Amino acid sequence: MRKKTRMGLNIGTSSILLVFVLLCMVTFAALSYVSANGDYKLSRSLADRTAAYYEADGKAEATEALLYQRLSQLAQGCSDIDAYLNGIPGVLEDTDCTFSSQTLGGTGTDHEESSPGTGNDSSFLGNISWQVSLNDTQILQITLDLWDPFTSDTLFTVSQWQVIQARAWEDHSTMNLYDGS
Repeated sequence: MRKKTRMGLNIGTSSILLVFVLLCMVTFAALSYVSANGDYKLSRSLADRTAAYYEADGKAEATEALLYQRLSQLAQGCSDIDAYLNGIPGVLEDTDCTFSSQTLGGTGTDHEESSPGTGNDSSFLGNISWQVSLNDTQILQITLDLWDPFTSDTLFTVSQWQVIQARAWEDHSTMNLYDGS
């Protein structure tokens, strides 16, 4: 009798192929899960940071609006620039703002812009600045350039509205490097 020879794949080969395909699918599923989880954590962190920025921005804008209201009232109640300058500390009394004055007609100012509506820098009075905390490492720094309300079209202009680092970055990781010995 003749032996019949069969051609084709054996049962063992198809089982090995099935196990290999299954391992590939499990590996791709695990990689997809890790990638999606990383994307979720990144988007959550970005959403938290954005929410913190806009909360600080809202507080800073509320302070700016309060300063505008108070400085407008002060300008209407004063007859000259000296009375206006003397009244500014009272305007800033219950805020976290600081005022650094500029002597009238002084030189050496680092101010590059001219006074709005006048074309000269002699109506620049100084800066009002304050900070709003975003988180434990960043703050929102705001600086307003204060102008003479009797010679200028505006009370102040915003010269800085910037997120800055509250403290220097420190590397807390250690690496064991080869020292050559």
